[in-house]
Amino acid sequence: MAVDDEGRVFITDTGNKRVVIFDSEGNALTSFGGAGLEVGQFDEPVGIDVDDQGRVYIADTWNDRIQVMIPDGDSLTYSTNIEWEIEGWYGDSLDNKPFLTVDEDYNVFVSDPILGRVLEFTGDGTFLRTWGTYGIAASEIGVAGGLAVDPEGRVWVADSLNSRLMIFTLPELPVVDDTAVDTVTEDSQILDNPFGEETQVEEETQVDVEPTN
Repeated sequence: MAVDDEGRVFITDTGNKRVVIFDSEGNALTSFGGAGLEVGQFDEPVGIDVDDQGRVYIADTWNDRIQVMIPDGDSLTYSTNIEWEIEGWYGDSLDNKPFLTVDEDYNVFVSDPILGRVLEFTGDGTFLRTWGTYGIAASEIGVAGGLAVDPEGRVWVADSLNSRLMIFTLPELPVVDDTAVDTVTEDSQILDNPFGEETQVEEETQVDVEPTN
């Protein structure tokens, strides 16, 4: 579920493979979707968020992609989108329900429930980083049952398997020189990239976990 700046509520109707939109009083306004691979069609939509431009971000689970639906002007119709593939979300388990959230810079954080990790992308689908693995330790995630980003940029993960709420404080991303992207130095750290490519950064990327009660 997501709520836009005008108080409208966006719900993924997973079984019917669509998104339903309500006003703040609970009155149905419209819906879009249907089964398929075309723009605005879905197969098991789960996670959803809406940014301040009215763009709707959807985890289209069994199509293995994120769809960002772009509104037609000020309307609640969406004829164009941005989309990118996710190499993850493996299997058809009932636990494989990916959630997502979008920060104020339009970066998209997506859970990968089976592998216990979070993936971060730009709003156009460029991979930035990933962290986490399946487990019970302080930096491990059992099953991510929800994601959110607070005004300070911290990523909150509801770990439903381990019955806890986790707060991840992320370091600043390094600036990558595009002209040197193929150069590997002794100090470079290769991050796991869900697209199967190597992403180079100039120092080790760590995630701090703040304990919660």
